[in-house]
Amino acid sequence: MNAHHDQDIEWDVLGVHREREAGLHAPALAQTMDWLRDLLRTNGGGCTPVHRVLDIGSGPGLVTCLLAHTFPDAEVVAVD
Repeated sequence: MNAHHDQDIEWDVLGVHREREAGLHAPALAQTMDWLRDLLRTNGGGCTPVHRVLDIGSGPGLVTCLLAHTFPDAEVVAVD
């Protein structure tokens, strides 16, 4: 018998909670994506090409989706 049975995580419940929590932060995260895109702009008005984005600790994937939207030509990889 598992000695930590009372501490088992109900991943289905936690996943829904994490998605809701991430959704609450969506406006701030969208601003962060705009900042990141602007940070990569060069003085010539272009944008440094982004070919690949790695989201480590992606959780429910909200930031991953925002990164994919912000950098549509990049391969976006999520690892949780």
